Amino acid sequence: MYSQTVSIRTNDALTQLTNRTTKSTFLIDNRLKGSPYFKATFQKANIQYFDLNIIGETYLRYNGFTDEIEIGKNANQKVSDEIILKNNKIICSFGGRTYFYLPFKNKNNKIELGYLTSIYKGNKNHLYERKRKIYREAKIARTSLERTFPPRLIDEKSFYFSNENETPYYLGKDIKKILKNLPPELIKAAKEKSIRIKGITNIKSLQHFFTQIE
Repeated sequence: MYSQTVSIRTNDALTQLTNRTTKSTFLIDNRLKGSPYFKATFQKANIQYFDLNIIGETYLRYNGFTDEIEIGKNANQKVSDEIILKNNKIICSFGGRTYFYLPFKNKNNKIELGYLTSIYKGNKNHLYERKRKIYREAKIARTSLERTFPPRLIDEKSFYFSNENETPYYLGKDIKKILKNLPPELIKAAKEKSIRIKGITNIKSLQHFFTQIE
């Protein structure tokens, strides 16, 4: 998807693109349910920095709670103290996803910085997904009608859209509803081409929808 013009070796390059990971002390709580990772194992990765393609074996995993990409030496590593430097010129691909560190407009139309993964990239339109792990404190039942919950990490995902070089903006969390927030011209183009919107229920059908419009 992304053309490369120069290749450099992993060891020297990676040391310039690393930082120290953020530590969250409450994550060692034995009561905590859930994981900060969507995939806990490190996976072989490709890293692009400007026009440089860093070659050699690199292993990465995404921490959905700290919003960091951790670096490992192999797939069996359990703990890491190093992360990829948060920089919009560094693009990481692993686990079937490509991660971009970008500014985006959240649901309150305020600018945030964070990792977005590319779901669809066309000539003009770019669709992203943002997956996070959100911390919820323990809840103690006060009556027999309430439930007790331990401290936990829950999954949260949302979708963002960008037209050409504009800042990606929030579409929503539910695939069935995000199409309502797309630019009117895209909805119009879909109707003109008799493309059914109601059948879009998952990532694959969403990607197919954009492919048909382009």
